[in-house]
Amino acid sequence: MLKADLHIHTRYSMDCETSLEQIISKCQERGINCIAIADHGTTEGALKMQEIAPFPVIVAEEILTPKGEIMGMFLKETIPSGITAQEAISRIKSQGGIVCIPHPFDALRHSSLESKLIEEFVKLIDVIEVFNARIPVLWGNGKAHAFARKYGIPGSAGSDAH
Repeated sequence: MLKADLHIHTRYSMDCETSLEQIISKCQERGINCIAIADHGTTEGALKMQEIAPFPVIVAEEILTPKGEIMGMFLKETIPSGITAQEAISRIKSQGGIVCIPHPFDALRHSSLESKLIEEFVKLIDVIEVFNARIPVLWGNGKAHAFARKYGIPGSAGSDAH
């Protein structure tokens, strides 16, 4: 059985000190056998993790746009921060990746993609994070789940571990 965490950060993110080895150890301890490394602004940690992890690793990245974050998954290389949301989506798709909206509707997180853009880009979204363990107010996850159901978008879950 697959037990995945589709949103983890490593020491390659500016706001995280967790080593790749610590993540592998914790995943093995908890029986997690597939992860997505989604560092801020880089795929470097995810690419290194693919080389050393004893389980599948999805190369992902949280790309900061002027309107909030978009996660690219199954990437081959880093997409620069600071580009528009439309450009980020285009670059994700050009790599054969999928577009995931992390921590949508989290009113307390300034980096969440603006709600009106989520609606605007709904046909371009491949996955929406319907459970993020770092969202302190549960209605944020509930709203994401309802949005995913409404539009028939697959949902993902992640610890957003730092």
